[in-house]
Amino acid sequence: SKIIIIIMIFFENAGGSQVPRQVIESISRSLAHRHRCVIGSKAKETARNILMSLVGGNSDIHEAYLGQNASTLFELLARQYVRTGFLKKGDEVTICSENHLANTNPWVHIAKEVG
Repeated sequence: SKIIIIIMIFFENAGGSQVPRQVIESISRSLAHRHRCVIGSKAKETARNILMSLVGGNSDIHEAYLGQNASTLFELLARQYVRTGFLKKGDEVTICSENHLANTNPWVHIAKEVG
């Protein structure tokens, strides 16, 4: 007989995603420990390294960001673009009108602020 191994990868998506049982169990274990900030830091470092390997990144020249949700990450990205001068007054950002608000609102907010 043939053994089939299925590897599943779950990424957060705008509006929330289904959470696999392993994630629920890991969160529960983390919350049950007294020094969860240490455990959490190690878990985030491991997650960043795994994410970097999945997308073919190199930690010497790339960074992987993890956050609460897509809405927060896109808002931070839009603000960082303005802060660094990558996006400035008069620049255009094209967004799809059929997108989730998490994907569009940050750019609309920045456009109103920057002009």
